[in-house]
Amino acid sequence: MARQKIRNKRLLVILVMILVIITAGIQVQGQSTVAIAPDTSSRAATPDSLRIKADSLNIKPVGEENNFGLEDVVDCRSLDSLIFDIETQKVYMYQQAEIDYQTTNLKADYVEIDFSKSLAYARGRNDSTGKLVGTPIFKEGDAEFNAKEMSYNYETEQGIIKDVGTQEGDGFLHGDVVKKLEDNTSNMGQGWYTTCNAEHPHFALRYNRARVIPDDKVVTGLAWVEIEDVPLPIGLPFGLFPITKGATSGIIIPQYGEQENRGYYLENGGYYWHINDYLDLKVLGDIYTRGSWAIKPSLRYRKRYAYSGNFSFGYAINKTGQRETTSYKESKDFRIQWSHQQDPKARPNSTFSANVNIVSNNFNTYNPSSTRDYLSNTYSSSIAYQAKLFRNRANLTMNGGMTQNTSTRALNIKLPSMSLSFNRFYPFKRRNPTGKKRWYEDISVQYNMNAENTISTIDSILMQSYENNTLFDQFNNGMKHNVSVQSPIKILKYINMTNSVQYTDKWYLQSVRQNWINDTLISGNDTTVGYVSLDTIPGFVRAAEYSVSSSMSTKLYGMVAFKRGPLRAIRHVLTPSVNFSYRPDFGNERYGYYKEYYDPEEDEIVSYSIFGAGGYSSVYGGVASGESGRVGFSLNNNLEVKIRDKNDTITGMRKVKIIDNLTISTSYDLAKDSLNWNPLSLSGRTKLFNLININYSASYNPYAVDSLGKTINTFQYEINKQLFRKNSMSYRFSMSYSINSKKLQSMRKERNALEPSPDLEGTPY
Repeated sequence: MARQKIRNKRLLVILVMILVIITAGIQVQGQSTVAIAPDTSSRAATPDSLRIKADSLNIKPVGEENNFGLEDVVDCRSLDSLIFDIETQKVYMYQQAEIDYQTTNLKADYVEIDFSKSLAYARGRNDSTGKLVGTPIFKEGDAEFNAKEMSYNYETEQGIIKDVGTQEGDGFLHGDVVKKLEDNTSNMGQGWYTTCNAEHPHFALRYNRARVIPDDKVVTGLAWVEIEDVPLPIGLPFGLFPITKGATSGIIIPQYGEQENRGYYLENGGYYWHINDYLDLKVLGDIYTRGSWAIKPSLRYRKRYAYSGNFSFGYAINKTGQRETTSYKESKDFRIQWSHQQDPKARPNSTFSANVNIVSNNFNTYNPSSTRDYLSNTYSSSIAYQAKLFRNRANLTMNGGMTQNTSTRALNIKLPSMSLSFNRFYPFKRRNPTGKKRWYEDISVQYNMNAENTISTIDSILMQSYENNTLFDQFNNGMKHNVSVQSPIKILKYINMTNSVQYTDKWYLQSVRQNWINDTLISGNDTTVGYVSLDTIPGFVRAAEYSVSSSMSTKLYGMVAFKRGPLRAIRHVLTPSVNFSYRPDFGNERYGYYKEYYDPEEDEIVSYSIFGAGGYSSVYGGVASGESGRVGFSLNNNLEVKIRDKNDTITGMRKVKIIDNLTISTSYDLAKDSLNWNPLSLSGRTKLFNLININYSASYNPYAVDSLGKTINTFQYEINKQLFRKNSMSYRFSMSYSINSKKLQSMRKERNALEPSPDLEGTPY
């Protein structure tokens, strides 16, 4: 009975205290116990105290029966406990405390709020090992910083913060004492600024006083450079660092370090200039204590819906080793990079792009921008322009490119390379045709042009040629024109005949000549008596060639139909064709494309091309010598049958190919004086069970061989009454099989049909 009275008395006390809290305009939510006037040192509750264990306290703003002068809800949470003192209007929060008020958020292991003064105090606590943990983390909008201890007025938005660190832009700020002002700016005392993201930075700019303007800049007083906590005699009367979220102009803090062969350095420091939203400039520099230095400006540009790109240039004086010693070296190096892209919407009928990367031999050895640059020794550059001309009737492509190897110092330059191609057009086609089409209206013409100017050399030889004004003579250039004319004609409605003419004209600005020199040539330790000289002759030369061809083909069909049985029809398609081609002998003396000289050592006349001889080769080569005239014959066979198929619900029939493309072909060479007939070729393919592919090929020669196995100009039939002699024969088998969902379902049904029924399991056979 006494125990029941005690419980009723406690319940009465709790109800009275809740009534007092409601009267004060405070709502306590969740399962809680309440303590008044807590002992914050021991956190022991008296019988007249209210302790909240479930850590949720929600305080209403002004206008909702609140006498704290708040403008919004204050949401308080803590892991261990939350104690509210009604008389002093203070809240004490322990372990992982968190407060949300409007746009501010505060986390710490100990938080104290004085609602009468609108103050929030936060600090960490020492754990069992004496380490400080749970230090305050404060957020206001997008800003966030860590501190050792802080006091903040959430009405005036002012505060005092100790040992604070925060990130502003790409840099990190730290201050021993920081005063946050009402206009959201901050005054810092005894701090540093760095771009090093280590917890204890390796380098920093130390200052005594600073002013932080959020999303704008940091302004310091007298500042000096500190590396590994050691101040250097490098100071600034003031510092100005942009911390805007967008692009803005400002100083770029360098990185420090040491290289064994060049000494201590400050690297990649400089200035960034945000000219406008479409153009910016960054100038970086390196400096070393042994005299090396580098400057690296880079420009970026962009025009919306038009183009974008960047251009960078680097120049460096690299000095390695100790002066007045054999290890000392000095080099002047450079790098040029340019990247440009055109928006496809800017000019639909033309595009321009560039990717230039030109590097001197040692630049990336001493001044690499990445590990890839340091390890690379091959670089390539290209510039390209493409356009559609004459209402999309022609395509123009212009390219320039270079590849270089910094190890071998080899250069391959192609500047420029151009091609112009016209779509096939019909010059005799009537614009307003009447009646039947004339045969000449199908005559078509196509034109292509290519041009190149190239050089392959060593960089030192290239510079020497430039200094001697002989650089252009080192280039190998040329232009090639191709014209194709075709005329398809149909004879007697069933025979298709196509006649064509191919014309090629190559233009060059130099050619070569060879002569036998009956003299002694000394080259190093080698001595040669009598040699062939190679002379380059400047001047315009042409290499024109042409050829004509004609072909005829038709199709013959044969079909047998059956009224009964599963075989319903057999169809045979025979495609005979004849073709003819002719090309003159452009090695003839009257063309002038080939020259001769006498070799006394071999006692023979040597013929050579003026477009390629003695190791020299023109861009597009010369023309082939020798006359060519050929008549070709071919006969193509296709045999298929039509059978009845129950699975075909539409026609009830299925086609099966028995012989797929069985071709017999040969040709007769009109230009040869013997062995005019080429071997008879036989090739074909078929497929069995829609699974196995069979390919067959064979070659038969109409000419006989002698006792040594050499082909002679005598037909095989004249010797042993056989039309052909077998040269070769081959078969190739392959298998292909595909499985789809329908086949899988069918296979599962078959498998299930073969499985024994469960009712029959264990039944003996």
